[in-house]
Amino acid sequence: MKKTITISLMLVLLIAGLVIAQPGGGRGGCDAKHGGNRHDGMPMLLKMADKLALTDAQTEQIEAMSIDFRLEKIDLQAEIKKEQVMMNSLMRDDDASEKAVFAKIDKLAQLKAEKKKMHYSHKTAVQSILTDEQTAKLKELRKNRGPKGQRGGDCDQSNFEGRRGDGQGHKGNFRKN
Repeated sequence: MKKTITISLMLVLLIAGLVIAQPGGGRGGCDAKHGGNRHDGMPMLLKMADKLALTDAQTEQIEAMSIDFRLEKIDLQAEIKKEQVMMNSLMRDDDASEKAVFAKIDKLAQLKAEKKKMHYSHKTAVQSILTDEQTAKLKELRKNRGPKGQRGGDCDQSNFEGRRGDGQGHKGNFRKN
């Protein structure tokens, strides 16, 4: 049992490292289509620096905050993946107690909630750097960017139908007979 968990944990860490090392963090290279807020590792706010008339000081602050956020996010994502592996192992173990499985499920849910809170805190912290005029301009730019998934950039929007390419997205993961 202990050996299985150790091997599973090592495999997850190896896979996580490979995914993180890929361009776009394993998302196929176009974060905007997948709901991300980065493109080429740069926060979208910095991509709009000219339109928002960001000062050099604001740009430096946002860049520093972005690096700190991304490092925290990587650590938290790794912790979530480890907990998922351990939870899956527990759930496959016929001798595992219900209490232990439920505790692992709760821990995983808590980490995912922490990740969402971290995203929101980062977003509000970055936006607090903006002046009132820049905030108004940002709202205007967001309002005019079109429906989600049609934000422009280098991606071929006409080809995107979901991960499977058949318009099903995540819903197409299960076959119906």
